[in-house]
Amino acid sequence: MRKCWNCGEPTNDETSRVCSDKICQRAEKKSQLKHKKKFDAKKKKQREYMQRPERKAWTREYMQCPERKAKALARQQSPEYKAKARERYLRNKKLREEE
Repeated sequence: MRKCWNCGEPTNDETSRVCSDKICQRAEKKSQLKHKKKFDAKKKKQREYMQRPERKAWTREYMQCPERKAKALARQQSPEYKAKARERYLRNKKLREEE
């Protein structure tokens, strides 16, 4: 049995991090919001970094290396990659037909 991370009491089930106490429930929600805000800020910062002209130029140059091009081409031609792409295509096709 798991214990509540907030107060230490046993939880109701194995998947819950907190007990059924309202204070603990509120604390978990607050904790999740803090984590989400931090994660979103980090994503935004990373997106801004990747949009910089010098970073784009570096990435373009990096991907032009013959070894990397060959590796990417080999991966795209692998049966696993093709199967995954086909599966994604069929799923999207089915969704379009349902609309």
